[in-house]
Amino acid sequence: MYGSAMGWFLRKRKRKRRKTSTRKWSGRGRPWDPHHTLAAMRVTIVVVAIVVSLSGWRWLQQSLQRYVGAGHHRSVAAVSVELLDAPLWMSPMLREELQARVAEQVGADPLDVTGLENAAAALGDSAWVRRVSRLRRVADGRVVVQAEYRRPVALVRGRDGFRPVDGEGVRLPGLYLTHQVQLVDLPVIVGAAARPNRPGEPWPGGDIQAGLGLVRLLEGESYMDQVRAIDVSRRDSRGRLRLVLHTRDGGEVRWGLPPGTEHAVEPDCATKKRWLASVARRRGGIDAGGKIVDLSGAAIFVHQPVSRESARAIDYTW
Repeated sequence: MYGSAMGWFLRKRKRKRRKTSTRKWSGRGRPWDPHHTLAAMRVTIVVVAIVVSLSGWRWLQQSLQRYVGAGHHRSVAAVSVELLDAPLWMSPMLREELQARVAEQVGADPLDVTGLENAAAALGDSAWVRRVSRLRRVADGRVVVQAEYRRPVALVRGRDGFRPVDGEGVRLPGLYLTHQVQLVDLPVIVGAAARPNRPGEPWPGGDIQAGLGLVRLLEGESYMDQVRAIDVSRRDSRGRLRLVLHTRDGGEVRWGLPPGTEHAVEPDCATKKRWLASVARRRGGIDAGGKIVDLSGAAIFVHQPVSRESARAIDYTW
């Protein structure tokens, strides 16, 4: 009986221990999940890798800046600037001037992004540059420039010489004297009413635009070497501009209204252009041998000038 009672007591304590043990385990939360632990370790590794990479890049950048700042770049040659697709008309002197503008701003520091931005701004400030498309540093250290340039298409005569303009009438840098005009080989516009603006700005007044319109229309024609100047000073009784071509033989071609403004008043510019080619072919020159050729009427009229003085008309007004 005693043995039986002890057995009951032991069994009862075991049952109580099991219950107690179960309550303690359940109070500790959810059981350990190896998948959650692995995911947490992966996130930790990625974060540590990012921090190490950023720290390493920052250290490398500071090291390169200290290296350049210490003067180690002095052994490297000066910055080479390439004007990609530079036009054929651009002179070596102008090319060197534009390259120097870029080189002065860029510097030799390969990490200097601000220098590239300053170089693009300095290049865009040049009257010769219409627009900077791209400016970048390539692997060998060269700086490559892509831009659109203003091409001189005519010279405008003034009191002190001849100034170049592009096809839009924008004044370009430079001043040519009379003996230099033939070396440039550009059409000359005379009789401009207004003084020029600063380089890089359009020439004020519609007369220069009218003269440039005639230059564009006749550009490439074989007889253009006979033209000494395009006169934009003349007006009719209604104040309308009347263009005149002065020839090298002392004659003149009275073109009339600017191209595109003839309407029904005069023959259109295509007809006038055809007539002018016919005169040059049949009479040996566009002025029919030093005479006055009028294209503004219903047909071609050729007049004998009263005197050489009446045919000159190459004055300027400013």
